[in-house]
Amino acid sequence: MSPAASADPSLPSTIGAYRILGHLGKGGMAQVYRAEHRTLKRAVALKVVLPDFAEDPAFRERFLAEAQASASLSHANVITCYDAGEDDGHLFMALELVEGGDLMAMMERRGGRLDEGEVLAFAHDCLAGIGAIAAAGLVHRDIKPANIFVTATGQAKIADLGLARQVRVAASATAGKEASIMGTPCYMSPEQIHCLPDLDVRTDLYALGASLVHLLTGAPLHAGADPLATLAMTLSAPFPDLRSRRSDLSSGVCAILQRLLARDRDQRYRSAEEAREDVGRALSDV
Repeated sequence: MSPAASADPSLPSTIGAYRILGHLGKGGMAQVYRAEHRTLKRAVALKVVLPDFAEDPAFRERFLAEAQASASLSHANVITCYDAGEDDGHLFMALELVEGGDLMAMMERRGGRLDEGEVLAFAHDCLAGIGAIAAAGLVHRDIKPANIFVTATGQAKIADLGLARQVRVAASATAGKEASIMGTPCYMSPEQIHCLPDLDVRTDLYALGASLVHLLTGAPLHAGADPLATLAMTLSAPFPDLRSRRSDLSSGVCAILQRLLARDRDQRYRSAEEAREDVGRALSDV
């Protein structure tokens, strides 16, 4: 039985213009397959939505928005979306194939945490990607280690714009509607938890900071007994002593993390570029 068939026996050998070659992984809402464009012979990661979600009109709308947001960006540190569509009931998106896997998996393979210099290099790349996302008028809203992929040459790329929202329409989009919290609890900023309508790049900077803490120390910044407890800790718990978690963290990195993770967003870096300058200086000292 082929890898693709073992993941989903009902999946055809081709979807749209793509030939399924094998199974890469599964998320909560989609399977991901290694595939190849039959004409161009380009290898892709083919994201195929699970049937229950593919039939949900609201999810279909978000999925299309993700494809459009991804296609609007062309940057070395953001995974490229080549194509999206539907074929015989299969809702799919063809994405740039990154062979190195994601940072969460890398951390787990390495025994639970990564070296400071390596994390700084990934952060430097991610901040370039976050800057490009912001320049496109978007907020990612779900930066986390599992959404940061690494190429075979060690370059970090941001993936999964499924929760991305246009900054300039964010306020009007939620006016008069009951807000719902969107994101991953242990990486969400306070303003995202509060469902503020005017999210901007500082929300993604906070999420990157929380991701870096996880990668460096092996544990999330805040982790409650359940998602609601984690959100409550983000809003009220004191900032932890990171050196009590990992004594060899440099003072420069600790200062960068404290600024990225300031509870008051006005105390954070104003832009990805500003944060990237500090990360670059810290990287040169490693």
